[in-house]
Amino acid sequence: MTDNGPNAPAGWYDNGAASRQWWDGSQWLVAQWPPEQASPGLSVPGRMPGFVLGVLSIFFVTIPFLCLPLGIVGWVQSSKAVRRIPVGSAGRGLAVAGLVLSIIGVSLTTLFMLLAIPGAWQRNFG
Repeated sequence: MTDNGPNAPAGWYDNGAASRQWWDGSQWLVAQWPPEQASPGLSVPGRMPGFVLGVLSIFFVTIPFLCLPLGIVGWVQSSKAVRRIPVGSAGRGLAVAGLVLSIIGVSLTTLFMLLAIPGAWQRNFG
């Protein structure tokens, strides 16, 4: 840190370690510049609800009237979160997992419904 003397105004000053430190006018404080910030991914809405809804859509995959709404809402929530969270940030993995689970849940339910059509057709009209 540079020696600015006792009359130096309060402010951020270089400390010689590729960062800056705060001088309050009488002493150096521990605060460093740039301040450490929480990962932006942890504050993005939709990552946790998207994941939970994705898990529920997998759990209810054989019940279409539960799985499809849960999976579609989980898909949308997770997609929004994935777009907002930078690659490599904390929280992105949860959003991606929710997206994948939601897609799998909706896809499997749709597949099961399509496979059930011939049997239902045969039973009702055959």
